[in-house]
Amino acid sequence: MSDFETGLGFGIEHVVVLMLENRSFDNLLGALYPFHTRIGQYEFEGLPPGASNKDSSGHAYNAWTETPPYTDSTLAIIPNPDPGERFQNVNFQLYGHGFDPSTPYSSLGVPPMSGFVMDYLLPGPTEWIKSDVDFGLKWPKLPRENHGAGATGEHIMHYFSPELTPVLSALARQYAVSDQWFASVASQTFPNRMFAHAASSDGGVDDFEILSEHLIEGYKLNNVFQVLDDQLGKNDKPNWRIYFDKDHGSYSISDLLFNYVKENKDHLSDISNLAEDVKNGLPPYTFIEPNYGNKPLAKDNQPVNSYHPPFNVLDGEEYVWNIYSTLKNQNPEAWQKTLFLITFDEHGGCYDHYPPPGVPAPSGGPAPAAPFDRYGVRVPALIISPNIKPGTLFRAQSANGQYLEHCSILRTVFDCFLGTDVSITGRDLNAPDFSSAMTEKGVNPGVEHKPAFPNIPPISLELMQQFAAAPNHLTEMWELAHKSKT
Repeated sequence: MSDFETGLGFGIEHVVVLMLENRSFDNLLGALYPFHTRIGQYEFEGLPPGASNKDSSGHAYNAWTETPPYTDSTLAIIPNPDPGERFQNVNFQLYGHGFDPSTPYSSLGVPPMSGFVMDYLLPGPTEWIKSDVDFGLKWPKLPRENHGAGATGEHIMHYFSPELTPVLSALARQYAVSDQWFASVASQTFPNRMFAHAASSDGGVDDFEILSEHLIEGYKLNNVFQVLDDQLGKNDKPNWRIYFDKDHGSYSISDLLFNYVKENKDHLSDISNLAEDVKNGLPPYTFIEPNYGNKPLAKDNQPVNSYHPPFNVLDGEEYVWNIYSTLKNQNPEAWQKTLFLITFDEHGGCYDHYPPPGVPAPSGGPAPAAPFDRYGVRVPALIISPNIKPGTLFRAQSANGQYLEHCSILRTVFDCFLGTDVSITGRDLNAPDFSSAMTEKGVNPGVEHKPAFPNIPPISLELMQQFAAAPNHLTEMWELAHKSKT
């Protein structure tokens, strides 16, 4: 019997993915272990000593974090205001200058990762950042110094110590963490989430352009949900389900983007139903989305838990713990057959020192053209299963040299439930899966108790009010799409 018929050799019956928002690897997990600590066969590629970036005048800003006692109430919402994250912003962050998006990666050389501070402190609109589509959105406003708490070079070079990310750090140390998982596209949310579901963004690179193409009906791209239904057949029990925070005023980006999801809304469920569904048995594939709200507290005073700057990282930590403990404790038998991935759709403009590589040509196919010839910036990725040895540092490359990225989600789901020959595009056909992080059945007892959270003073009411008024482009575009339907 082949591996895919036996759940990747470990009897896996449930693959669960939680995709959060807009944090780089260095920002959240760069200090998980000391730089180049030997872990198994690899040296941990965390934040190197002396990591820095310069502003346009040549002043250097070093990477930094705070140590206890924590006296700054705004520590958990840095960077504030939100950094730039469009394709032009990201490449400016990588190279320190702007250029035409059609410029091939091969002609640019290895990114020096030198423009994060300069991009964050842009004085105003520039030719290379203008959009062909104008929705009249409020985000982003430049210069950023005039909005929110005021942008500073220190903000973009800030990183969180393990004490400030207690849940992610505990899970990363207990299970497998990858220090070489890249966003699929060197840009923002929509194209990266489209690659996670469909191994393509239909040529779209920025959120604005993607939304303008299919504002109401959604893209009709083939996608993981449709493939599962086509291959496994529709029956009384769903093959997939998407959870989001509907009851507290949030929405599903998957529903916003894909026509097939819109046509199967019975597969969308509020996150409050997760615990009961775990007891009764999850479908083969589950995708979980956070609350994307544009205020520090969403409807009914529920916290926004997406990690998206400048929302409170500790609210995200609470959310991750709740999801993990629900999966682990509500159905212990099913947990032994579950493979759980926590990752982020993109780095969101947060500093990372590690240069993203180019995307190699698919086996037997032409090399990808710009702007899809390069990966985005590294993002945190935690691979969680009772079948993973504690303290694993995980990397993987496929035969053609592709790295772990969001298409690895598709590759893993297909390998587990459908077979190694199933794919949507050449990108997911050749992507490495993340199943080889599992090495021994039942070897990992897991994290039993919720880690201690840091003692940080509460944010002032004045700042909360400023924060609530800050534009959030995801929510703005969702509201625009919603208005267009009515």
